[in-house]
Amino acid sequence: MSKRIIICFLTSCFIMGSLAFAAQSSVTSSARPTLAQQRKDFKARRKQINKLVRQYKKAPAAEQPAIKAQLSELVWQGMEERFAYMKQRIQEERARLDDWEKKIKAEEENILQVKAQHVEDLLTGAAREKHRQAKKRWKKQLKEQRQKNIRK
Repeated sequence: MSKRIIICFLTSCFIMGSLAFAAQSSVTSSARPTLAQQRKDFKARRKQINKLVRQYKKAPAAEQPAIKAQLSELVWQGMEERFAYMKQRIQEERARLDDWEKKIKAEEENILQVKAQHVEDLLTGAAREKHRQAKKRWKKQLKEQRQKNIRK
């Protein structure tokens, strides 16, 4: 029964790792492999893990520690890649938050002008046009992001 629990745990860890890699953002460093390569590596590792689990179940007690060591090494590789991905995502999110803070500070410094401009935009109808244009830009960015993820 404990073997089944361990196998379920390992499988869920690797599934979570694959989901993390699939949700990769557009900012990539040249040192990181492409998303397609990461998926390929993940599938190969998962296949090898399943093979080792089957071998472990069928192996005599004398061979099980060696198989368990191999399995442990593969699990460790997957965990290292997952943690590296998570750390990269944290850095990217921190960069985005820093940009937002800069924008907020810039607007706070000129708050009276920002308020006056917003009121004028609302009264003249320019606010709707600005929102429409911003919406187009957001959609374009999302489309570009999807295209980049597909190419990876």
